[in-house]
Amino acid sequence: MRRGFGLILAGTVMLGAGGSTLALDWLKPCTDWTSRVPPGVRDPAKGYVFVSMGGCETVLAIDTRTHRVVAAQKAGDGAHGIAVPRPATAFVANRKDDTLSLLDFAAPRPVRTVTTGEYPLDVVTGGGGAVFVATWKGDTVEIYNAAGDRARTIKGGDPTHFAVSPDGATIFLAHWDENRVTAHEATTWRQLFAAPTGKKPVHLTVTPDGRFLYVTNFGSGDVTVIDIPAGRAVATIPVGGKKPLGLIASGDGSRVLVAVMSAEMLVAIDVASQTVSRKIKADGEPQHLALARDGRTVYVTMPHQGRVDVLDAVDLEWRARIETGPSPQQIAPRYGDR
Repeated sequence: MRRGFGLILAGTVMLGAGGSTLALDWLKPCTDWTSRVPPGVRDPAKGYVFVSMGGCETVLAIDTRTHRVVAAQKAGDGAHGIAVPRPATAFVANRKDDTLSLLDFAAPRPVRTVTTGEYPLDVVTGGGGAVFVATWKGDTVEIYNAAGDRARTIKGGDPTHFAVSPDGATIFLAHWDENRVTAHEATTWRQLFAAPTGKKPVHLTVTPDGRFLYVTNFGSGDVTVIDIPAGRAVATIPVGGKKPLGLIASGDGSRVLVAVMSAEMLVAIDVASQTVSRKIKADGEPQHLALARDGRTVYVTMPHQGRVDVLDAVDLEWRARIETGPSPQQIAPRYGDR
């Protein structure tokens, strides 16, 4: 099963005749953004989202006021997971060349590239400044300091992706083949709890009040809701389609948006009732989401279509499209988010 998920992430899924257009979109040549836009942003304190371009070894900065690509820097091969803990500073997990890139969009210069375990999928930072990397095929969680020096390696658990509590004190981790999530202290990695999920848990998000953890289950087509203080699952929510991936909580915590790739839609989950309250049709296969600084705008990556689409977070209507070129993958929200 790892192989199937990895193929989807790498963009090498081979489709039948009905999917030939999708495959061609995926294989379009990369846009050379590094020759079209500068490497740095003009005002790092303003609102940006940062997109890892998995097939193009690039990270793009999108201005959330204009929905335009305004800066680009080179990353590693298969850039995927991305975290932006400080203004315009990005950590990027590059799954194809097994590296972690440290990028600075405020003072553009090559910062550092370090070698990780095999197939790093995701990266987050905790409140203490530590950087956490999940290496899926390496079967490790690696912990680095802010300069990129590795401090610790934890073996086992089949890790895929992280989430972080709003205060940065707790790291949540999805375990793909083990069908569970775990919660850990960010400073010590002491396990706080483990809770069962559906099949093949992949992405996670925490509500702004720190009460609930939502987990997409790629294999069972549903979302598990974890009560964080209780450390246990309290609901399983079918999403009406296969292969749910990225998800994000709204700024007020009233809903969670989930990308359902195979159904080409987003679903809105009402947090109060823990039910699907609305389905939003997408023009493509959505994978990852980020909430902009104003809390009113959601950015959605469409890797197969080579776009990032813009959704109004309040009325759930599509507002714009940003052509990025092939394979936009994970997208990190404004600085300070993890």
